Amino acid sequence: MDDIVAAGSASSSTKPSRNILVTGARSGLGNAVHKALGGIAFVRGMRLDDPAILAAAPFDAIVHCAVNAAKYVSMSTAYDYMDDNFLLTQRLVHIPHRKFIFVSTLAVYPPTGRAVSEEEDVDLMPLTGPYAFSKLFSDLYVQKHANDPLILRTTTLLGPAIRPSTVLRVLTQRDCRLFLAAHSRYNFVLHHDIVDFMVRAMDEGICGAFNIGSEGLVVLSDIVDQLGLAVTYGDYHYDIGPVDVRRAGAVHPAFARPSWQTLNRYIDSLGSAYIGRGRLGPTPGPGSRLESARPTG
Repeated sequence: MDDIVAAGSASSSTKPSRNILVTGARSGLGNAVHKALGGIAFVRGMRLDDPAILAAAPFDAIVHCAVNAAKYVSMSTAYDYMDDNFLLTQRLVHIPHRKFIFVSTLAVYPPTGRAVSEEEDVDLMPLTGPYAFSKLFSDLYVQKHANDPLILRTTTLLGPAIRPSTVLRVLTQRDCRLFLAAHSRYNFVLHHDIVDFMVRAMDEGICGAFNIGSEGLVVLSDIVDQLGLAVTYGDYHYDIGPVDVRRAGAVHPAFARPSWQTLNRYIDSLGSAYIGRGRLGPTPGPGSRLESARPTG
């Protein structure tokens, strides 16, 4: 991904107080970061040696949100995929900066059936797929080589500029047909909560790796049933698995919030686009499918 556009400052009327480079700023979390914090947007279109980028360095922070998340990677596309992900991360790390924030993923942990803490030396043999490995190698490279690194291993991201996803479609489209099975399990986190945490990390010098999400899991069918939605389920069982957010929750209270409450806040932000009724609530009792995801080990 050498094809990067150096875009202008944030759309917000608030003048940015930091010199920041934000990758992936056209959509998703990168868009939310750029709108909130300003700086130079790093998007497809020009090279990393763009004069605007070179002139702005050293950056107070580089916030790396961009990712090639292609579902299918073959031998013929593998190098470009690696270049868009791991090799781009390497090149960004070597741009002069004071802090480097890398948006990683919980997918760097292999499936264990339990929550994994940030410090655990987990066996990587069960880890599979180019996405997981490219994120893992980028995550580790940033920790080893970047200045004052902050690694955010996120769960499912929700915000105003997300690409169409199962959750967004369920909440805004009538009678949609899904790829995922009814018992798929989610953990949610909001863009603006992550941006708030980034700001605090820059202000207070917070660094290291953090699992970023909410407390507990939400089952897809609970969302559909409680909110009066109509869907046709698929066969693929997506399961984020238990998530240990204790470290992040101790620093920023949004990450200690129950996941169903995080989803409700996202629903609030949808306004008239939301087609359901009411808001999600916990399902009490032993039969609940809104499950706790506190670590067991």
